[in-house]
Amino acid sequence: MNRSVPRRSLGVLVLALACLISPVIVASEKSDGLAPEKTPQLVLKTLDGKKFDLSKHVGDVVIVDFWATWCPPCVKEIPDFVKLHKKYEKKGLVIVGVSMDKSDGPVKTFVKDQKVRYPIVMNGGDVWKEFQELLPEKQRGGIPATFIVRRDGGIEEMMVGYHDAKTFENAVKPLLAQKFDKKKTGNDAVGAGAGAGR
Repeated sequence: MNRSVPRRSLGVLVLALACLISPVIVASEKSDGLAPEKTPQLVLKTLDGKKFDLSKHVGDVVIVDFWATWCPPCVKEIPDFVKLHKKYEKKGLVIVGVSMDKSDGPVKTFVKDQKVRYPIVMNGGDVWKEFQELLPEKQRGGIPATFIVRRDGGIEEMMVGYHDAKTFENAVKPLLAQKFDKKKTGNDAVGAGAGAGR
């Protein structure tokens, strides 16, 4: 008895699977994104022992990337982040990678091999939880999870899954082009959550 799947049915199945594994860009709740007071604190130590405090980067455009060395889509994005950082650092782009690895050994080796020059911190406290709560419930828990923070400290865009370099560049370029008066905002625009690593 021939139990072969009809071509049409097979095509529908392939398309459905593609939709399931495709990365999802999560739109902000409002057209102008999340307000600064909605952005969680992120205060953690970098691999070289320095403190990274997201609230100190009001005035910059920040990419917060939750990733891990054991996550293939995460690893695939890193070279693009390295290039993006090099290209736009002097224009006010800051990238911070929040590693979900259980120990920093593999992370240090990976960072050295990939010549990562932007700050890498190890996840700690409630940071991961607080950022995840910004996502729709069905998209929580997955990595890579990337949050793009505007110069005013508010979150402009949230992305889950692998995205290519062009997607990230298209997201940050308009934000980098915007003028921002840091004196009018101050340094307390970011940080409604508990934070960690202080």
